[in-house]
Amino acid sequence: SSGINAEYGVNTESVTNDTLNPNSIHVVWNPAKVGSLFIKVHCLSGDFTKRKHSGEKGVPFLLSVDTYIHKTEKPSRYLCTSACVLKIFQNKGAERKHRNDTKQISKLTEEEKGQLASPSDVTHLKPITRTKQI
Repeated sequence: SSGINAEYGVNTESVTNDTLNPNSIHVVWNPAKVGSLFIKVHCLSGDFTKRKHSGEKGVPFLLSVDTYIHKTEKPSRYLCTSACVLKIFQNKGAERKHRNDTKQISKLTEEEKGQLASPSDVTHLKPITRTKQI
């Protein structure tokens, strides 16, 4: 089935998968420490067949994080929401995309290559306005 689950976290106090909502993970972490969370995104093969070449172009998923101030004696207070778009690829589609991208980049001038975004080992989330209460 489609959904996400957390594999493990670094500097997290607890990581639990929501049994009622497969698209939700609950994480308690200490904001005084830099934390990381490793997730898996599960997709059905039908997610890739809706569009032509979606295995190579990827299927976009919005990953959003709602942050709350968690206190055991009081209800949690909403703080902010951040998000990013993830592109999920089928294995062969990802290999083909990487090969095609490498070929296209090799044809660019040094000036054009300088305008490309640098690769990153982490996903950066940007603040967004939350539209509804979860």
